[in-house]
Amino acid sequence: MTRGQGGYAVIRMREVTREELERRKQAILSRIGMTYDELAERAEQYSLVGDEWSAWSELGEIGFLLDDSQPPATHCVILHANSPRSGTTC
Repeated sequence: MTRGQGGYAVIRMREVTREELERRKQAILSRIGMTYDELAERAEQYSLVGDEWSAWSELGEIGFLLDDSQPPATHCVILHANSPRSGTTC
């Protein structure tokens, strides 16, 4: 976290498109050499190992951002800071 003048936290935001999130999802799956369904099955069986844990976690975050039950967004914002508003929104 970065501190600005007067000691206030400075929040950095990065906008990402839906397409960037989809590409990231595919890159993660390629890196671990599994399909989403294969990884989901391993997670269900509590048999994730090594990089599979971080891949599963990141895919969960991307899945949250890509939730199609919500109105489509043209971009998402990722907030970086230790504040009640930290996290990601679309």
